[in-house]
Amino acid sequence: MTSQKTEDPRGEFAKIEEIKKILGTETFSSGVEVGIGDDAAVVEGSGRLLLCTDAFVEGTHFDFSFIEPVELGHKALAATLSDIAAMNGKPRYLLLSIAVTPSAPSDFLNSFYRGARALCAKHSVSIVGGDLTSSQHGVFIDVVGVGQVEKPILRSGARPGDYIAVSGTPGASAAGLYSLQKYGRAQTSNSLRHAHLLPIPRFDLIAGLQSACTSLIDISDGLSSEVLHVARASKTGAHLEAKSFPIHPDALKLAHAEKIDPTHWALSGGEDYELLATLDASFVEKKGPPPGFTVIGRVTPPDEGVTITHQDGKRSPLVATGFNHFASS
Repeated sequence: MTSQKTEDPRGEFAKIEEIKKILGTETFSSGVEVGIGDDAAVVEGSGRLLLCTDAFVEGTHFDFSFIEPVELGHKALAATLSDIAAMNGKPRYLLLSIAVTPSAPSDFLNSFYRGARALCAKHSVSIVGGDLTSSQHGVFIDVVGVGQVEKPILRSGARPGDYIAVSGTPGASAAGLYSLQKYGRAQTSNSLRHAHLLPIPRFDLIAGLQSACTSLIDISDGLSSEVLHVARASKTGAHLEAKSFPIHPDALKLAHAEKIDPTHWALSGGEDYELLATLDASFVEKKGPPPGFTVIGRVTPPDEGVTITHQDGKRSPLVATGFNHFASS
């Protein structure tokens, strides 16, 4: 872990030593020869590796008016770990870089890294390096993930006739964000607050997919965008049934009170970090969907396009209404 000049009067090296103490000398990953403290980490590696990265920008991806530093440490890592889960992989190492504003609270980094460490321990992955610097225009976080995989499951393997299934309750994170922005932490249900601020990468569901899954993607930008990604990559069509969407009870309650269609949160919200899978039809028809998954549609021939039947029974083309990273504010 290297560093550029920061505003901490104790010096950047003292701060790095403090972070090393928080992360500890224990390595949750096997094969770490040299971790934080040198110019680069030294790790053992063999087989097929997964490489991915995610950036979090203050004001675009998180808002300190309702997220705590410890939660941000968890969420920033969860996004990258979810990408590894969506490739049927196992996480091995992480590189975590962060730029912090001079106005950040003195305990910001300590809290942030405590949240990151707790998630690392849960998923047996180690932070082996990164960078620490200062920013004059908001906090910036970059996480690089290294995973290992024997048989990657790509988003390009869907076939006409496959079932489309989703884990968890998509839209819960978006409902949590809506409630946090409108009502604050105190009046947001624990389940919706946790769905948005403390999402869980779904490594727990990977084993159940091995015999059935033809394509896989995580839900970072909303169901609509992810289904379109799979259809485009697989050169197929797709059809969704909105009435089949598994909606969280607290999201249903909030949607009813706010007069909002809860399927909008599922289609457009994102940041659920659940898994969207296409499943072999014969497997599903014999055994049902894998544990933790709900069937919400079918893969169709490419000439049928990508469509959805809404709650009112009307059918229309599916439009990508998920998060747009380059939309103007």
